[in-house]
Amino acid sequence: MKIVFANDTFKGSLTSKETALLLDKAARFVFKDIETVKVPLSDGGVGLLDAVITASGGRKETVCVHDPLMGPVEASYAIIKDKLAVIDMTLVCGIELIDGNLRDSRYTTSYGMGELIRHALDSGCEYIVIGTGETSCEDGGMGALRALGAGFYDEKGKELEGRGSDMDRLAAIDLSKLDERIADVSFTLMCDVNNPLDGMDKYKEILHEITGHNCDNVIGTGAAGGFGAAAYAVLGAELRSGTDTMMGMIKFDSRIEDADLVITGTDVADTFSAKNGIMQAVAKRAKAKEIPVIALVGSLGDGWEEVLGSGVSRLVCISGEEDVMSDEKVDAAKIYYDAAVRMFQNYKDGNL
Repeated sequence: MKIVFANDTFKGSLTSKETALLLDKAARFVFKDIETVKVPLSDGGVGLLDAVITASGGRKETVCVHDPLMGPVEASYAIIKDKLAVIDMTLVCGIELIDGNLRDSRYTTSYGMGELIRHALDSGCEYIVIGTGETSCEDGGMGALRALGAGFYDEKGKELEGRGSDMDRLAAIDLSKLDERIADVSFTLMCDVNNPLDGMDKYKEILHEITGHNCDNVIGTGAAGGFGAAAYAVLGAELRSGTDTMMGMIKFDSRIEDADLVITGTDVADTFSAKNGIMQAVAKRAKAKEIPVIALVGSLGDGWEEVLGSGVSRLVCISGEEDVMSDEKVDAAKIYYDAAVRMFQNYKDGNL
């Protein structure tokens, strides 16, 4: 019997990699003769690097760059087969990097993101994939572009730092000193944010004028506080679904070939997860191969019944409508493991 484990992250408690390991342990406890395949997944945020490296090999590069408040921070990115760099933007611009009382997007910058891109260029990477996730910046990617050589100026010609508050003062952009290697690199931005860039009208106007790219009505340009606009207009990035990009990078369809069962799941089963994200994508691909899918989820939200129409054969919930997994006082790993053992036992007994 071959079972594939392909989960989303359980936000606030377990990563995709951790759930895969717990599922593997639980399955081996219940079944005596079993083949398992662990496929950690990410839609571009938490767990992206581990998921890509686990599935495709490669290595992590760790460098000292600047955090959103321009303090020092060590951040890693993945290099696959020496040519592909995968960057998780949350590791250098994530909201978790800033203490709660200092979280103010007027003062944050994506400068460190540009430094990571520059390091990937120095490493000889020809393809760069960037995951977004929840970031602390709303600078339109100005900070990142500054780190790559671009200049931003107010109406008096004074150079701006590229923080969120500088957006209202922006009058001109100079790309003449932008790193020339960018033109020879293929960029992909993983973004499941479907909105175009809202506001930042002067910024969009100048970008259109100097690059020829109009960010209005382009889905994904609003991702990561407008970084999507910089990626699209200046880096020439393709804006793609994070989930679809991930599935392609790790060749997911081939990894579930000949499987007898696929286990997926997410922290909350609701209308959104039934139509978007990793659980839905896994179920869709497994259904196309006529492989049954069981979703083990943390809790139930509005519209959870729709999950059963997305390719999921059976839905197993750990804690009903109450989210207990993200409670710091509980042992989330034990709760998840015990639920997984019960799920596999019920499946073995024909009750699922």
